[in-house]
Amino acid sequence: MRWVLVLLVFAAGIGVGMYVSQPQSNERGEAEVPLIDVSVPQPVPQDHPLANGDYARLVELTRRDFHQFTIAIARLDSADQIRAIRVWNEITGGSFASMMRLAELLVDSDFARSAIDVLLDSAAQVGSVDEKAQFEAMLAIAVDRESRKLMMRNDGFAYLDRLLERITLALPELPIYFLRLGTLRVQAGN
Repeated sequence: MRWVLVLLVFAAGIGVGMYVSQPQSNERGEAEVPLIDVSVPQPVPQDHPLANGDYARLVELTRRDFHQFTIAIARLDSADQIRAIRVWNEITGGSFASMMRLAELLVDSDFARSAIDVLLDSAAQVGSVDEKAQFEAMLAIAVDRESRKLMMRNDGFAYLDRLLERITLALPELPIYFLRLGTLRVQAGN
């Protein structure tokens, strides 16, 4: 039943996309020219908040709607998106969605340790079962990336030990990190 619903939604999306992308005709049968050609990236006007990095103004222009905010910043590079979401979090106090997007950008930008910090700070905002699963998956990705990076260093065991210990203290409900910490300490002869 679920697949049928997914298939129907997918088909409806394709149909709407085809309808929107085709020029509509007016009463005289002439094809109307679309107002905006979405296939060509539009330059950002000089007074637009993205042109000068005024992310605080962009937060207000998007009416504090994080979905609209992420659409607005999508054309920025990942470093600017990270800055923009940090401004969003400062102004709005953050949300689960904004913290997860920030962590995702940090992991993708090879700042896994910063992503772990963001995730640990946002652990209290996890509400639903789906959010918990998303949170745990993002934390696992960040910890794996940071672990690989630390293990290449000579002093990597010590840093990884402190990181895993911090996670186990902050999130005692996740036993996998106790196991990883114990395994690491056995490998280190501790």
